[in-house]
Amino acid sequence: AGLVWAAIAGVLKARLGVHEVISTIMLNYIAINVELYALNYPLKEGGINGPNPQTPAVFESARLMHLLPSTNEALNFGFIIALVAVVVVWFVFEKTVFGYEIKAVGNNITVSENAGINVKRIMALSLGISGALAGLAGAERVLGGVGQFTYKQGLIASLGFDGISVALLGKNNPFGALLAAILFAALRVGGRAMQFNTTVPSQIVIMIQAIIILLIAAENMFRIVIKKKKGA
Repeated sequence: AGLVWAAIAGVLKARLGVHEVISTIMLNYIAINVELYALNYPLKEGGINGPNPQTPAVFESARLMHLLPSTNEALNFGFIIALVAVVVVWFVFEKTVFGYEIKAVGNNITVSENAGINVKRIMALSLGISGALAGLAGAERVLGGVGQFTYKQGLIASLGFDGISVALLGKNNPFGALLAAILFAALRVGGRAMQFNTTVPSQIVIMIQAIIILLIAAENMFRIVIKKKKGA
């Protein structure tokens, strides 16, 4: 489902030149309303209706195995799946023609077209694969985390921007993104624990994340300025 949904944005980008940020944000609102309809009507039996509807709990036989008994919902077999996904993505980018074409299109569309790369195909497939990975992460949260799907207002937006932040901090490298994701997760979990045990608000974590993004942006800005000075 994630692959198909993200591929819509890929096709719009490839065929009509619609910017993927705009199309994916608009598709988010459609997805939210589809979720609400499904949770309140076709999937409502055994679940909870209302402003934050829930699906029935997943059968225990379908849940992902916990890696450590003491971790309960936090650390499960989904973490192993994520590690495998990181290695697979790295291999595709670094060791395959398809990965080379993705990087080439990302760096320069015109040069890629002149080199004979099917740019439209690469755009659609790359966005579709990213959607599949996002869907895999969502499935982990349901099957390995809370055990049921619950609609929460604003959740999609916050996760989306977290993903952008993680990609920026990881320098668009799969292993870098893994480390950045672990850092952001530690900040989020630690922030909640800090607020519970002390008087420090958890919003301090958001400020730390914002500072990280600003530093990344500043690094890129300084890099551009230095290049211009060297060119002059």
